[in-house]
This record gives sequence, C-alpha cells and structure tokens, in this order.
Amino acid sequence: MRARSLRLRLLVAGALTIALALLAAGLGLSVLFERHVERRVTAELGVDIRQLLAGLDVGADGSARLLREPRSQRYSQPFSGRYWQIEKAEEVVLRSRSLWDGSLAMPASETSDGGAHQHRIAGPNGEDLIAVERVITVARSGKKYRFELVAAIDRREIIVAVTAFRQDMVLALGGLGIALMTALWIAISLGLGPLQSLRSHLNRVRSGDAARLDGDFPSEVEPLVADLNELLDYQEKSIAQARTRAGDLAHGLKTPLTAIGTLSEEIRARGDEAVASELELYVETMRRHVEHELVLARARTPSRRSGATGVARTLGPLIRTMRKLPGGEKLDWRTSVPPGAVVSLDATILMELLGNLLDNARKWARTIVVVNVRPGADGVAITVEDDGPGVAAEELALIVERGGRLDERTDGSGLGLAIVRDIIEAVAGSLTIERSDLGGLRIRLVLDGPTATGG
Repeated sequence: MRARSLRLRLLVAGALTIALALLAAGLGLSVLFERHVERRVTAELGVDIRQLLAGLDVGADGSARLLREPRSQRYSQPFSGRYWQIEKAEEVVLRSRSLWDGSLAMPASETSDGGAHQHRIAGPNGEDLIAVERVITVARSGKKYRFELVAAIDRREIIVAVTAFRQDMVLALGGLGIALMTALWIAISLGLGPLQSLRSHLNRVRSGDAARLDGDFPSEVEPLVADLNELLDYQEKSIAQARTRAGDLAHGLKTPLTAIGTLSEEIRARGDEAVASELELYVETMRRHVEHELVLARARTPSRRSGATGVARTLGPLIRTMRKLPGGEKLDWRTSVPPGAVVSLDATILMELLGNLLDNARKWARTIVVVNVRPGADGVAITVEDDGPGVAAEELALIVERGGRLDERTDGSGLGLAIVRDIIEAVAGSLTIERSDLGGLRIRLVLDGPTATGG
C-alpha cells in the first residue's frame, strides 16, 4: 500500500482510535479495580474490628482483655502484613502477635464515639499500611474509658492484585484490539469495494470493452459515476469531432495533392528533374502528415484499441515490403516473434507503429536489422535494433521530435519516430530509445495485450 493510500489512511486513523480507546479503557479499568480492591480490603478490616469489639472485655477498673481474636491466621504470624491493636489513653493495651513487640503509630484522631476512619500509616517494618480505626467509649463504675481499635493491612497486597489484574487485562485488551483491527480491515475492505468495482469498470472503458460506467453503485459513489459518464460522453463527442475534422482534412487535401503529383510528372517530362523531385517530396510529406493525423484519430478511439492483433501476422508482410524498398533488399532482417504474441491494438494502428520503426531501421542500417518480440507480465515488448551509425546520448531525445532529423542526407520527412511517439502516448504504451550493442539504435515498445506465447 502506498503512503497516500486511502485504505492506509483509514487503517492508521482506525488503529490510532482503537489504541487510544483501549488505552483509556485500560487506565479506567485499572483505576476502578484498584478502588474496588481498596473498598473490599477496607470492608474486611471493618469486619475484623467488629470481631475485636465483640471479643473485648473491659473490667470495672477499665482494664481490657480480649476473649476472642479475629479469625484470620495472619494476625498470629509475625510481620505477616496484617495487624491489629487496641489503645487506651494513647497507650497500646492489646496487640496482635503479628506486631510482635511493636505497635502502630496512629495519627491524632478526633473521631467521635462509634465512628470509623481510614488512615495510611507506616508498618512495623516501614511498609505502607491501610488502617481502619474505630473509637468506642465504655462506662464502668461511673467512669468512662475511651478505646481505639485499629486493624491494618499491607498495601502491597492491593498492588499485587492490581498488577495481576493489569497483566490479565493487557492480554484481554490485546486480543480485543486484534479483533477490532480485523473488523476494521473487513469494514474498510467492504467500504472501498465499490471503488474497486469503479476501477474495474474504468479499465473496461479504457480498454474499449465498454463505453460507459454501468453497474449498481452505492448512493455515495453514484454522483462520481454520473460525472465520469458525462466526461466520457464529452470525450467521445470530442474524439468523434476530431475524427470528422481529420477525415474532412484528408478528403480536402486529396485532390490538391493528386493535382500536384500530376503537375510534378509534367515538369519531369519537360526535363526539370530537380523541381519535380522537390514537389514529390513535399507531396509525400503532406500525405504523411494527413495519414499521421488519421492514424492518431483512430488510435485515440477506445474501440480501436480493444482489438487483439497478432504481432507475427502484422510483422511478416511489413518486412516483405521493406525488402522491396531502396536498401532493404541488401539487409539481413532477423526476427524472433512467438506466434502467440498478441497486442490489444487495431491492426491498422499496429501496422503504422511497426512500419515506422522498420522504415527508420531500413534507412540507417548498414547490414542487419533485428526484431525481437517478448510477451511479459507488463505487456508485449517489441524491440527493433540496427547496426547503423547511431546517435550520441544527448541527441536521443531529438530524434522523436516532429521533423527532428540528424542527417539531412537521408530521405524522409523526419516524422517516423514522432508518429510512433504520438501513437504510443495515445494508446498508453511506453517507448524507449537507446544505443544498441550493434552500433545503431535500439527502440523498444511495450504494448498492453494478451501475453500467450506459442512454440
């Protein structure tokens, strides 16, 4: 996928949205779980304080003893992280065995009788404890005695539980993220499906298999389809008008050119060979211009590009014709053409392309012209090479310019390769010109079409 791909943009935007949503959900769930565990621990400590209160026995003189300790065995294990103690007048009178000979340093409390309060205090080993304190007042023999009952637990237990929860949550959210990304990919693929269908219809129009975009498109795509069909209608009308003008031009010039040709014959008969030859050259140049425009008009029509023309069937007659032209009979014409090589071009267009390439090679070759046709994944490649003098690298671009002739001594109008270039642009092929290992030029065309090859 390219960096500017719509699919990639949607995936990146969706992935970022999903990642941010999962991150926010993870942080929120982590905080909620931690608060839930703290409330649960605080509730358990409250139960332990009620058990202390139920087992507390206060004598007539205010002395205290514990008839029944909380049920948790951890209160009996030294420094287990779970502690309780009972204070009277800021003096610890009873404590859990887990405190050993230590005590919990409680902050000054203004908690009312029967009220409970939660604290964060340091434990006997410096650990961070959550402590719940409850204050009671007991009346004996007309006196009141104030007791502070405290139960505490190491906060690391909460951290361990939260950490385990986070690990499980990361796995769960990771799986959910993968599921959401998969669903996003499917949704994007389904959402962009009509665009792929539109592309297929456009390719059918481009290849000439269809004149308009026809199909069942979603309502969001229908305005685009309608605009494209209007553009195709306008293009079709423009091409038809261009073909009509080209035909009118050819018809209008046919009679004058014929008259000039007749005039040149009369001038030659009078003995003025130079003038007659010059007139004939001008007539031939004008005729080539007209033929060039007619060929381009046909090439720009999609229906003229949708045919299936065999390269071998077109190339054979052209080479036989080249052998009959001046200099062609002395050349060694070597061809390598798979019988099954086919291009998606009208036979007239292909003949115009190959004819100009072969004629250019005939004019410049000294002894040999090599033609190779190779079907491939990117289309059918047609290469024409000669052993002529060639041209310098900086002059390669000039030879495809209209009228660009590097040697005025060679017959011709300089239109041959320019015509090839214009046709290639019209049929969306590619043209490459470079120096050949034979010494002359290597001209390579790549044309769309079936790539089946024969033996």
